[in-house]
Amino acid sequence: MSDTEIKKYIKQVRDEANEDMKTHLGVLNEMHAENLKGIRDGFALQDIRFDRIDKKLGKVDERLDRIEDKLDIKEMVEVV
Repeated sequence: MSDTEIKKYIKQVRDEANEDMKTHLGVLNEMHAENLKGIRDGFALQDIRFDRIDKKLGKVDERLDRIEDKLDIKEMVEVV
């Protein structure tokens, strides 16, 4: 093989390798984007769940306040 043929072959191999790398990097980028979307969606679902829990705890807190008020009233009535 002459120097020109070797250089031509090296250029061809390099070009093919570059195309392969572009393809693989594109696929990796798509997979990464999908994984990030999944993580983002998971956090959104957790936020919704935490909001629901907060609302339920708020209701429980209100109920406890009412029970405490009723107990205070009963104690006041028993004292009198």
